[in-house]
Amino acid sequence: MKRGVVIVGSGLIARFHAQAVRASEKLELKGFCNTRSPESAKRAAAEFGGAAWGDFDSALSADGVGMVTVATASGGHDEAVFAAARHKVPVLVEKPLSITVARIDALIAACREAGVPLGCILQTRFSSLYEEAKAKVASGELGTITYAGVRIPWWRDDEYYT
Repeated sequence: MKRGVVIVGSGLIARFHAQAVRASEKLELKGFCNTRSPESAKRAAAEFGGAAWGDFDSALSADGVGMVTVATASGGHDEAVFAAARHKVPVLVEKPLSITVARIDALIAACREAGVPLGCILQTRFSSLYEEAKAKVASGELGTITYAGVRIPWWRDDEYYT
């Protein structure tokens, strides 16, 4: 039996989630939820299949829902995760999980209390470059590390998120 998936969000990243769900033999796309733009959810559902919802409770209480993926802008993950916890639905969230450590701790606590899995997509974590850098640090080859900084040029303007 396939696990029914609701995708929260209906922008670019949500479309990648929809493609992945449709390609899976174990998942079934139930639809899209977009609380900021129900019309966008309707367009995504028309393109990929499934229903469209404008609120979390309707989406997560729909028949056959067994998982939610959160594919919204970084600051908009929390309410979807809290809703998934309330409905006792496992949830997978695009990175970052949230935008502050305190908010992340609250999400973890809510899912832990509800007994539902909470995951976060970090697709580059197994990159051979990161593994090589970690090995060099662990071996002492780079000496004592006193500071590390990372600049990732993945900035996106407001148009990207709308």
